[in-house]
Amino acid sequence: MFTKAVSPELEQPSTVAFHNITIDGETATYTLEKDTLNIQIHEKLTLKQEMKVHFSYEFTLP
Repeated sequence: MFTKAVSPELEQPSTVAFHNITIDGETATYTLEKDTLNIQIHEKLTLKQEMKVHFSYEFTLP
């Protein structure tokens, strides 16, 4: 991602703001470091298990 922290040479870097992330309808804890989004899940996934993840965010391009 071309944010100021990752690409300080850009005149107008991109921005991102996450408002809400949910897993199966429950609020999830997450971190965003540079261009890596990590979402913590509270249980181990079994083979072929599915979870629904929803994101609410704003993003601007550089």
